[in-house]
Amino acid sequence: MRRIRPAMSYQGIALQVTADTYHGTAAELLAQLQKNNEGLRIRDDGGFHVTSDPVTITNETGQRGVAAHFDGTNASGLLAAFVFGETGVEIEVVGPQAVSASLPADVAAMIKSVRPIEVSGS
Repeated sequence: MRRIRPAMSYQGIALQVTADTYHGTAAELLAQLQKNNEGLRIRDDGGFHVTSDPVTITNETGQRGVAAHFDGTNASGLLAAFVFGETGVEIEVVGPQAVSASLPADVAAMIKSVRPIEVSGS
């Protein structure tokens, strides 16, 4: 996937948004991201793994996506996916293990602000 926004950070929490062409649903994209990331785990190492069932999320414009919490060896966070037309968007929020399971309101607002934008022709 290609990055469409540089990683941002807030109070020790990093937020990364990436997007690329995708044909499927947000739930299918999240499942694929989970499968890809779990395939990168090192044997006998906790690595990255999703620790919650996916839940539906809605952005500011009413479009629905899905999200799930994950834990890693040295971090925890949230993995979210939206599909806008033929564009799949992955949102990864990562923070230290000390971050509580509930996201700060400002980080949740950043996730909800993700939406497609119209780009004028060149």
